[in-house]
Amino acid sequence: MSSTGSLEDAVGSARRAGTAGNEGQPSPAMTEVSLWSELTQAPTPDAFCRSWLALTARSHPAIVDAMLAFDRDRSGQLTPITRWHREEGSSGVGTDAAGRRFIHQDAPAPFADAAAALVSRIVEAPAPTVVGEGRQALIGWPISIGQHLRAVVVARATVGDDLAAKRLLRHLQWASAWVEAHVRRDGHEQAEIRAEQATTLLDVINGVAAETTLEGAARVLAVEAARLSGADRASVGWREGLSTTVLALSQTATFERKSALASAIAGAMDEAIDQAAVLAAPPRSDRGGLAAFAQARLAREGGAVSVLTLPLVAESDLVGGLTIEHMRGERLDDGLVATLEAVAAAAGPILRDKRKADRGLWKVAHERCHEGLAFLLGPRMLPAKLLASLAAALLTYSVLATDEHRIHAKIQIQGEQRRLIGAPFDGYL
Repeated sequence: MSSTGSLEDAVGSARRAGTAGNEGQPSPAMTEVSLWSELTQAPTPDAFCRSWLALTARSHPAIVDAMLAFDRDRSGQLTPITRWHREEGSSGVGTDAAGRRFIHQDAPAPFADAAAALVSRIVEAPAPTVVGEGRQALIGWPISIGQHLRAVVVARATVGDDLAAKRLLRHLQWASAWVEAHVRRDGHEQAEIRAEQATTLLDVINGVAAETTLEGAARVLAVEAARLSGADRASVGWREGLSTTVLALSQTATFERKSALASAIAGAMDEAIDQAAVLAAPPRSDRGGLAAFAQARLAREGGAVSVLTLPLVAESDLVGGLTIEHMRGERLDDGLVATLEAVAAAAGPILRDKRKADRGLWKVAHERCHEGLAFLLGPRMLPAKLLASLAAALLTYSVLATDEHRIHAKIQIQGEQRRLIGAPFDGYL
């Protein structure tokens, strides 16, 4: 076995793993079959990792402590998820006073520090590593998918010789196949979800783009958004100046745009557009600090259990809003909200094109003048505008300017012809 010397510089991030995820662990009474069943049916990656570590460490009598660091979000950052400690005469699991299942977390603190240090070492150079002298050894096994390191399992075990250490490494290698299979399956499921979302998005956008008018496109968007989200009512509005006008409701072909309901929906859209954010009532946990008073007002006046409003964006312009209302049931989950955000982002430019196609001649002339003035007076291309203004000023001055010029010189005035008159006598002329 190789030795790395002192581990006094080990980081303490793994120490905190002992306080995370204590609940939901297998109880001592559970059989191996029950443990494997829990492993295969784990609802989350964290639950899978906890069950896997318990099974892996339990099934090898030499393992005293174990820790698993896992890359949750495929960012390359390994986070300690769970630790396992074997008590004297036990399999390493127990229950608290309330009967909740947990893995004992009273492993010696130096193990957490040393394990974190070994994880950092394996991240820099992914390879199976054995550290220690004598009977106690710290063994780390990297779990990679392709060229990407996805997890590292570290075990503190009692081994007598190199052969025992190699057997433990082989045990971790075989067990790591479950983690690899879980990661690949999760990636496959995520790919299927993304493909399904892309197909849904294309269907919605094709339906919106097929309409020839802005109101027709808005009506299709409202109907498709309600169908996609399971909402009782979906509304689409268009922003003109500083206010929004409701164009379509999913549940009706005609409605009074000045009604109290339409005003409340427009207010909810204005609130989301002004803050350039997705707003909801009840507020979403990831949207702290944003005002959602108009969303709550719409929920009260419209009788909705939940309200969600998304801005419609065309390039960098906020052109409208999409409001989803549920009269019963729970609010939308994060995955469906992300899909609706993609729909709103894709529908915004299409609605803007439909709006431009609906304009009359006078409206087109007005907007062209407005765009020209905005270009001339706006902040874009300022150096070129200054040079052009200076050149125009010089040209105008050279054409229209007048001035007086005075020339100073000595002159003598003479007639064109001279005549000599002779007098017969002296006199005066």
